Amino acid sequence: MMNLESYKSRTLVDFENITMTGDGMLPTIGDGDLVLIDKASQEIVDKGVYAIEYAKKELICRLVQDGHKIILASDDGSLNISVDQHDINVKGRAILINSTRGL
Repeated sequence: MMNLESYKSRTLVDFENITMTGDGMLPTIGDGDLVLIDKASQEIVDKGVYAIEYAKKELICRLVQDGHKIILASDDGSLNISVDQHDINVKGRAILINSTRGL
């Protein structure tokens, strides 16, 4: 459940809508789903879903803390890479998913 109190002082520039490309985050996020990213939430919370930049690619993936490393993981199991935290650029945390499936 989201704590709406923490969003009261935010403005529209703190958020970005991203359209998911690919099925790597199924069943959580599907191809074409809209994902609302909170750009002010860049601190990694274990197993949270984030928009990141890694190896010159923009990704939406789950970040899992593993000691001093971060595991970039997809929900369908197709991605599971252990990286140093300084090798990724966290763009923001996914806070809302608008699914286009079933429409």
